[in-house]
Amino acid sequence: MDLRVKSDGFCVQTSTELHEAQDRIEELRAERRKLVERLTEAEATLESHQEVNNSLERRIVDVNAEATTARQ
Repeated sequence: MDLRVKSDGFCVQTSTELHEAQDRIEELRAERRKLVERLTEAEATLESHQEVNNSLERRIVDVNAEATTARQ
């Protein structure tokens, strides 16, 4: 096999591997975008739950204060 044929084969193989790697990178980027979207949604849900929790805690404090006042 002469050097030219070997060189061409190497270039084709390298080019193929490069394209496969680029395709995989794009797949991973798309997956990352989806995960970032899910994380953003989860953070928003968590924030909403925290607001509800804080509201309930304030309500408990108020009810306890009212109960203490009523007992006196």
